[in-house]
Amino acid sequence: MMRVREATSISYQGFTIGARSEHQEVEADKSALGHTYYVRLEYQTGKVYFVKEVGRHLPGGYVGSSAKLVFASGFPTNGRVGLKFVVRNTEGGPQ
Repeated sequence: MMRVREATSISYQGFTIGARSEHQEVEADKSALGHTYYVRLEYQTGKVYFVKEVGRHLPGGYVGSSAKLVFASGFPTNGRVGLKFVVRNTEGGPQ
């Protein structure tokens, strides 16, 4: 990934990666929950965090982890950064 430049600065700008998404089912069936696992890296704060979407249209439909500071001065510009997002099955279900 490479951040180049933004025309404006918004606090929630950043990269988002999703896995095992069911969003396509939400459009066809409004009762579908649209489960997805996300990892997000914010440009301005330099923080990375995980979010589990358990019910797209439900109150409290998102469960997240505490953010981890990766880039103290914010996400760097004009340089490549790698991000690995691994979702595994376990005996208790995906983690």
